[in-house]
Amino acid sequence: ATWLERMEQDNDNLRAALDNTISLQASDLALRLGAALWRFWEYRGHVEEGRRWLNTVLSLPGIDTQEYAFRHAQALNAAGALARIQGDFAQARPLYEQSLALRRKAGDERGIAAALNSLGLLSMHAGKYAEAATYFHESLQLCRKLDIQKDIAGRLNNLGIVAMYQGDYEQARTLLEESMRIHQELNDRHGVAGSLGNLGDVLRYQGEYDRAMEVLEE
Repeated sequence: ATWLERMEQDNDNLRAALDNTISLQASDLALRLGAALWRFWEYRGHVEEGRRWLNTVLSLPGIDTQEYAFRHAQALNAAGALARIQGDFAQARPLYEQSLALRRKAGDERGIAAALNSLGLLSMHAGKYAEAATYFHESLQLCRKLDIQKDIAGRLNNLGIVAMYQGDYEQARTLLEESMRIHQELNDRHGVAGSLGNLGDVLRYQGEYDRAMEVLEE
């Protein structure tokens, strides 16, 4: 069984754990659980349920203190992500912005980079491409400073998609090829596949259909 299937089998226990931490107002544990579970909720189609849990967790008393700032920022990001997935951009934006503000206050550069990337994805999905590029560029600069290669590749990929949507196919191609090269160096097959898929779209828009076919088949 995959980790997702195992978690699905344990979902009642996960619900009970969340319910208990909320009832006991065990804020740190509730925030950690909420932040950790959002991908599971996304992948298994429990987005609405996840949003309800996170809304409850984020209403717990006392989580605005410095003690909980790191976990609080993570939970806000998780809630923003689930809202974005449902197309609720109006709700997602303030959640992401609160997460970014907490991370800036804490000087958490890796967290800042992640929050900026989240806001970039939100802007991109809303069709605000110039705004998305600004967020992605700032995030990329931090990732380069921190030398997090996987995140550098991810931000380059996102910038490549934005450039493609803006019709700047040469720039998109350059960014996506660089992203793919880093993913290859990291032996990240999932990342390589994503970059190849996006690169195939760019080649198709450029009219290079044979090359696009090769890339997409790869």
